[in-house]
Amino acid sequence: MTGLKIEGVVFDVDGVLFDTERLTQQTWLAVSREMGWPQVGEAYLEFVGQNRADIFQKMEDLFGAEFPKDAFMAACSARSQARMETEGVPMKPGVGEVLELLRTDRIRQALMTAPLWRYFAENPAPPEEPREE
Repeated sequence: MTGLKIEGVVFDVDGVLFDTERLTQQTWLAVSREMGWPQVGEAYLEFVGQNRADIFQKMEDLFGAEFPKDAFMAACSARSQARMETEGVPMKPGVGEVLELLRTDRIRQALMTAPLWRYFAENPAPPEEPREE
């Protein structure tokens, strides 16, 4: 053991605690086929972990300017949201055990989501006190 004392753990919600990646991939496959662009859904893994601007640029690079990326993303968002509301999103395997271990060891836990990362990249201030940019 290194003697390192863990005081807290910050989790990203999407793809770390909840299996949103599988849901999103299934949605991309279905919507892209319905729109007549099956190659978009088949290329889903090329887009994982990228922000929307980079996704849109990559879509244009791979599928051309004629690909209706705004309509595609809107349809995927609506479909995924509806599915999450009706079916929920399963936790990733092992998450319950990790959270229980952290709780038992009294290690603080926090949740983070992508839109808040900019407040924490270089600034330890809480999100209600964002750094002036």
